[in-house]
Amino acid sequence: MKHIGIVLFDGVEELDAVGPWEVLSAWTRMYPDDGYAASCLSASGGSVQCAKGLVLGAHHSHADAPPLDVLLHADAPPLDVLLHPGGQGTRPQLLDDAHLDWVRRQRAVVPLMTSVCTGSLVYAKAGLLKDRPATTHWAASPPVSTC
Repeated sequence: MKHIGIVLFDGVEELDAVGPWEVLSAWTRMYPDDGYAASCLSASGGSVQCAKGLVLGAHHSHADAPPLDVLLHADAPPLDVLLHPGGQGTRPQLLDDAHLDWVRRQRAVVPLMTSVCTGSLVYAKAGLLKDRPATTHWAASPPVSTC
């Protein structure tokens, strides 16, 4: 089974997390023979409050997502895809060394890392977009090129 993880955090834009969740989870249920499952992760493994007030719960914590050296001992499955949504909640993450380090550690073991909207700012700040083309919302502040 291959696993898709969607990052949840306070201030995540509802559409950026729930839209991909709806599409990906519908696909995994309609076509189970494709061999994918989707789940959500938050830093604590608990609930987050989205940008417009919706409260979402996570299946796993960031600590559950296994780095390469503990793949056999983690509660969460190893991820094949990590999706980082956007929203105003990404701005504090640009200054959160623990979150940025977690993102970097995931890059070492997750084959495909993708983002929605200003989720790309986090990847840029973590150094994952160096010398790569990237885009985000036109009004994003700071611009992805300065992260």
